[in-house]
Amino acid sequence: MEFEKCYESSKAVVSMLLVQAFATGLQVLCKVILNDGTFVFALMAYRHAVGARFVLPPSLYHCRGNTTKLRLKVWIWLFISALTGISLSMGLYYYGLRDTTATYATNFLNTIPVVTFVFCIILRVESLRLNTRAGKVKTAGAILCVAGALTTVFYQGKPFHVNHQHSRPHAIPKNIPSNWTRGALMLIGSCLWYGVWFIVQVCTPPSYFFCK
Repeated sequence: MEFEKCYESSKAVVSMLLVQAFATGLQVLCKVILNDGTFVFALMAYRHAVGARFVLPPSLYHCRGNTTKLRLKVWIWLFISALTGISLSMGLYYYGLRDTTATYATNFLNTIPVVTFVFCIILRVESLRLNTRAGKVKTAGAILCVAGALTTVFYQGKPFHVNHQHSRPHAIPKNIPSNWTRGALMLIGSCLWYGVWFIVQVCTPPSYFFCK
């Protein structure tokens, strides 16, 4: 029994580490695509079209015969979730990524747990409970996230130079003018909307989307 609990806990940890690794690689890849002049919402459309190609078939198979659940209230929740999580959160993030760098933009993702935590406390979705161990751990984790993000953002390391002497002319990305102030504001807005999106997912009745 203890082995099964340890196995389940390790799976959760490994899954979260893999998510972070894939997310980091995704930001670098998206930055390369945006530097080539791709429209932000076109990138989002292609990304989700490819994702739907792999997720939709097993979902339809698993939920076959349950189409009666797709009532008007379900579509409203789907619209709110897509608006906050895709159009606003991801859209603002990609605009911020286009105007800054992949390293700079990825650091803002570390502040999303803090923003979500603060929103949950304000909206009373969760209680702070500083007198308990869980509350102290949450607060300490939020402080560490902010400290780590600020340290990485403001740290100035050695510049990285790339030799373009042997680069092919058509391999050089288009020169996209960057605006760090605008990009930072976009990234901050993205983090705020990501926090709202997570709360929307928590408040969404689970019976709407889980097939029996």
